[in-house]
Amino acid sequence: MIEFYKKHGLIFYWALLLIDCWDTTNGQSENGYYLNGLLFLSLVLLLALNFNKRLHTTSKWIIFSALTLNVIGSYLILGDTVNSIFLGYSFYGVTNLLFTIFMYRLVRKENISNKEPLILGSILVIGGAVLFIKSKVDFAGFTYFAYAYGLILCTLMAISIKLLSVKNKRTTAINCFIPASILLCASGVILVILRISGENSGVSILKITEILCSGYGLALMVNGAKKVLK
Repeated sequence: MIEFYKKHGLIFYWALLLIDCWDTTNGQSENGYYLNGLLFLSLVLLLALNFNKRLHTTSKWIIFSALTLNVIGSYLILGDTVNSIFLGYSFYGVTNLLFTIFMYRLVRKENISNKEPLILGSILVIGGAVLFIKSKVDFAGFTYFAYAYGLILCTLMAISIKLLSVKNKRTTAINCFIPASILLCASGVILVILRISGENSGVSILKITEILCSGYGLALMVNGAKKVLK
């Protein structure tokens, strides 16, 4: 059983994620506390079984810290107060920042063969910053926080693209880190759309889409970490 989970543990994670989507569709938010905890534990257990205990200690702590902050943020967002939700999004922002730091540590200057990924990433950062600054969305007093969150997401995307220049990480970047960054960025955009939509029709579908984007993004990031930190 342990060997099966070590290789195919994400199957359990996907099942829990689908249950979470079904739970959200039926408005049973009280179950969210249990599901978020189980999702967190499933990823931590998968990493713990695959990591070499003696190597990459700092990078492992970064990944585990990111997952811990993410689950705390998910609990806070289940709260009913504005401050609780704001703190939850703040934890999400720090989670993505830690993922950015983790991927940046994978980049070794001597391995970089060209500048194209860095240039493309810089364009993404500038474009994303301009998009947020020029947007007309009312963030209810949290405008600068929204700008900072958007900048973190753009930087996350830029660093993941930069990994394409690291020869021994290119395949993992294509299969895991870049798709993960795209999905986490999409999750951030959907959160903005939800802020605009309020209680309008279609919000339930957007919430499920956000859960799938963020959940799938986390799984891909964990799967990439599992591959490079063995």
